[in-house]
Amino acid sequence: MPIYSYRCRDCGVVFDLLEGVSAEKVRRSCPECSGESLKKLHAGFNVGAPGKDSAPEACPTCPAAGPAGCGGGPCPF
Repeated sequence: MPIYSYRCRDCGVVFDLLEGVSAEKVRRSCPECSGESLKKLHAGFNVGAPGKDSAPEACPTCPAAGPAGCGGGPCPF
């Protein structure tokens, strides 16, 4: 089952949920404030191991990203 990251629009906490494919009908809530206004975050992924000629790319949407990229994990933006 895939793991999805969410951000609570009420309190701002970011959390992960392990969900099946049919989980769209499941009611989700924030573990911190029980709010139900959630935003699904886009998660990064890796397609193979980096070689000696590859370098991480800067995230085009992250104001905090530098030449080394966002540093992994779910993008907060």
